[in-house]
Amino acid sequence: MEPAPAMETTASNTPKKAHRRSRWLSLLLNGIAVCGGIGLLSLLGFADHTRSQTPIHTLEVDVNDASGRSFLDSVSIAKLVLKAQPNLIGTPAAHVNLDTIHQLVAAHPSIRQVQAFVTVDGRCVVKAIQRIPVARVLNQDGSGFYIDEEGFTMPLSRHATADVPLFTGRLLEKMQELPVPVLAEDSTWRRQSHLDEIMSISRFLQENEFMNALAEHIVFNEKGEIEIVPRVGNHRIVVGDASDLELKYKKLLAFYAHTLHTRDLNQYRRINLIFDNQVVCEKN
Repeated sequence: MEPAPAMETTASNTPKKAHRRSRWLSLLLNGIAVCGGIGLLSLLGFADHTRSQTPIHTLEVDVNDASGRSFLDSVSIAKLVLKAQPNLIGTPAAHVNLDTIHQLVAAHPSIRQVQAFVTVDGRCVVKAIQRIPVARVLNQDGSGFYIDEEGFTMPLSRHATADVPLFTGRLLEKMQELPVPVLAEDSTWRRQSHLDEIMSISRFLQENEFMNALAEHIVFNEKGEIEIVPRVGNHRIVVGDASDLELKYKKLLAFYAHTLHTRDLNQYRRINLIFDNQVVCEKN
């Protein structure tokens, strides 16, 4: 009869012992985690310190262009980098002014985006993405430039030529620091420049497969009117200005559909789309 209390005491102590073991195990695991975290931070700090003291031994430049044409070569970008950091090679990574490199390279009008960083093994890497031109402007004095898809102007390149619509005629346009859509908000600027019209027509041609294939280049005539020179035929298509391009396009399609079966387009010198609800043609 006396052993029964002893059994009850053992049973009641078992949960307490299990709780203590669980508590000590939790403390042990937390301690290991803290020590591991401290060790990891120490290693990262050591690695970062080591990296910051590693001298730069190589400059790597990567110029990317979605169109497949390099309008700006890696040598030109490297010169900009070395202008921002003259003694780059041999400089500890911590002393490389990546902000200055980024700003100077990004300021080039042909560059859309820049990424600059240093690596653990001592390389300074600069990755640049070029702007994609959608139009080429050729002024009457022989100067010229490209306009990219966002409306920024970019210089012509001796390395490549973009296969984009060419705008010629009575043009005396200049490269701009701001994009054309922003500048076009100023009515005074719009009266003095054709760049907003060039931008509108370029976008229309991009979105219209037929017209993009038809238009060889676009001329601003002596009246300031826009004339499209087609790849087929000896005529010119007079658009007037860049307004109502979709409506003018439909009139042109209707004229072609009605005329190609019955007449020779070469007998016309101009096909004028300016007037409402009609197409006026001038014969040679």
